[in-house]
Amino acid sequence: MNGNSSGANGIIAATSVFNGTGNAGSASISFTGNINAVDTGIVAASSVLFVNGNSGAATVTSIANITAANIGIRAQSSSDGSAGTATVARVGNIAAPIGILASSIANENGDASAATVTSTGNLTVGAFGIRAVSTVSGNIGNAGAVTVTSTGNLIGKGQGIVAESRAQGGAAGGVIVQSIGNLVAERTGITAGSLAAGNSNAGAVTVTSTGNINARDAGIIAGSSASNNGNAGAVTVTNTGNLTGGIQGINAESFITGNGTGNAGAIAVSSTGTINASQIGIHALSLVADTGKAGDVTVNVAGNVTANNAAIQASSSALVGTAGNVRVSLTGGTVAGGIRGVEFDGGAANLLTISPTATLLSQGIAISNNFGNATIDNFGTVVGNVRLGNGNNLFNNHSGGLFQPG
Repeated sequence: MNGNSSGANGIIAATSVFNGTGNAGSASISFTGNINAVDTGIVAASSVLFVNGNSGAATVTSIANITAANIGIRAQSSSDGSAGTATVARVGNIAAPIGILASSIANENGDASAATVTSTGNLTVGAFGIRAVSTVSGNIGNAGAVTVTSTGNLIGKGQGIVAESRAQGGAAGGVIVQSIGNLVAERTGITAGSLAAGNSNAGAVTVTSTGNINARDAGIIAGSSASNNGNAGAVTVTNTGNLTGGIQGINAESFITGNGTGNAGAIAVSSTGTINASQIGIHALSLVADTGKAGDVTVNVAGNVTANNAAIQASSSALVGTAGNVRVSLTGGTVAGGIRGVEFDGGAANLLTISPTATLLSQGIAISNNFGNATIDNFGTVVGNVRLGNGNNLFNNHSGGLFQPG
């Protein structure tokens, strides 16, 4: 469809089944033009309620500038059985309280499918810029993969990008977010999570941000969580832009709650931009609450990190089971924490490497190792006190390195 649209709703395609039997068909829209809507710009919806049928795919493809008083684009497949895919691929600018919503929702015991958003253009929004979710509310059923690719600038009064795969009893899917552009949000810039309850597995979570992020609460939150005997996935965050977080810059976690043998995934955080946070610059954690194994944790920093509390916290912890190894590498820039510079909290074997072009400093404790064995290799500059705990610890101040206790 080509042309311009204005009115209460721009364009709607919907199929549904209520109080009967059978499945709902797919809903698909392809549109080129401009939209000015009092409510929602584009809606593609397939729904099944009060019956065990399945809903179809909901797909929106658009090349359009959209102004809407509610939602710019909504693609939703929802069912009391299994839900179909929700896909949005669009080019153009959007101005709306909610920019893009793509959701596959299984309300009872069916499976939810993949939710995918590919957005090219600028978004000026309120509560959400992009929200993509695959959710299962019942005790049986798996949630699908969630993928968001955003190219362009996003300015919002709430959440920037939210991508979640969530299952109440079954497995949760993997989550991938790629943001290319600058992002301003009054709450969190990017939130990505794979969350599985029961004894099922959560998927891997990957976030890549190549623009600047300015957020009141946190710049990037990425997490994979499972409970009891389920396994949590690996979490990878790559940040190449400047990041300002009101509370945290980057929070990356993989963890297991409850009692069981579930394993937590590995954590990998890489940052080459500048991070400023009021509390914690980078928090990287792999945690198991019982007898499972926590994953290895790796943090690589080539830029500046400044935080009032701790600049970098890195931990692999198992309350009963086995902890992984923790590696922190400072390859350039200045890492400055008001209370802690780099803090290890758990880990079987912890390694901190400060390169010749890197500086680590704190008015409190520059390096803290609360549990585990720690090796510090300093080729650069360390300013502040060092507290390494009761493990088998080494501080190697190599040729050319400067260590200046506080």
